[in-house]
Amino acid sequence: QPEGGAYFRRIISSAVEVEPDKQGRIRVPGWLRESAGLDSQVLLIGAVDRVELWSPERFRSELEAGSSEYDRYAPQIFG
Repeated sequence: QPEGGAYFRRIISSAVEVEPDKQGRIRVPGWLRESAGLDSQVLLIGAVDRVELWSPERFRSELEAGSSEYDRYAPQIFG
């Protein structure tokens, strides 16, 4: 589905793959920390086959924004 595909690409366009260091830590690139609004507090969210790092404020705002886009695209993205 073209519309669902564009929405999915928008969501994952800033995704990066990282490797943990010997102590199990991951380093989030500075540009991504800034773009995501990550500061001293970060939420780690399980998302099917990956994890997402969120600013607590942005995550709360995203949840409160409503479900119209979720309802519209969920069947296309998740089948």
